[in-house]
Amino acid sequence: LLPGVRVEDYWRAVGPGAARTEDEDVRTFPSMHVRRKASESSSIDVSYAARINRPGFEQLDPVVRLFGEYASSGNPNLDPTTVDAFEAALSYRKDPHTLLLTAFNRISRDVVGTRRDLVGGVFFSQPINFGESVERGIELQARGPLAPRWSYTVNGNFLERRFDGLRGGATVQRSVTQYGGSARLEYRDADQEAVGADQVQLNFTLSGPTYDLQSEARGYGVIDLTWRRRLAKDVVSVLSVNDVFASRVRTTEVYADDYSERTTRDSPGPRVRLVLTYQFGDPAKRQQDQSAPPTPSG
Repeated sequence: LLPGVRVEDYWRAVGPGAARTEDEDVRTFPSMHVRRKASESSSIDVSYAARINRPGFEQLDPVVRLFGEYASSGNPNLDPTTVDAFEAALSYRKDPHTLLLTAFNRISRDVVGTRRDLVGGVFFSQPINFGESVERGIELQARGPLAPRWSYTVNGNFLERRFDGLRGGATVQRSVTQYGGSARLEYRDADQEAVGADQVQLNFTLSGPTYDLQSEARGYGVIDLTWRRRLAKDVVSVLSVNDVFASRVRTTEVYADDYSERTTRDSPGPRVRLVLTYQFGDPAKRQQDQSAPPTPSG
């Protein structure tokens, strides 16, 4: 049983000259964590934590920046987003396998979204605080071996989200499903110092759909490949291919009061990179240095 509380005194000043604004914010963030061992290899954690996400200074900058027919600015009156996070996690570890399954309910207030308007023929966007967001879902993390030289790592999340949006100048409450994750499959020879030793990683990343105050972005999946091979005692090659199938395509739709817009950003295509590295020193000494624990610094 671990109760806690964090007190934060935050001060900021934004803006040049006469437009400068200052404010100080003192807040208290309680938390409670409860852990119980369920078996020799598993445990259950239940927790509550109050959190805060403060806007970055680029979101507070009031200067208007014009890019052709588009303009944007920050909002110096932007409030931070506060979050009440309730979580329950089941962890399982039995070497060499590890599993963590987390169910969560997160309530966010003063959510920051981007408002878009057509002003004098210019598409103007600015971050604003707008309503609440409730997220309920699960997260999964798992890793372990598949065979003597093969291993896997999986991360994923799935959630149902209710939040306030803008449509036609009116406030609407939306309910959407969001998801995302990544998976890595790795092959690794036992002796990486031996000539001809290989290490291959295949990574898959799934970026699910995202939603904002007046916009939606569709999801996409990307596959990356990395192959490391020792060509000689002192020479290592690394071949990497990013976005193997040129699938990094992002489509965004905006629904403002006076206009709608659909933008598609195509993938730049696969990017291939080959690196050759010459390593100095004795291989046995290099392997010993890599396995030695780091020396604490003063």
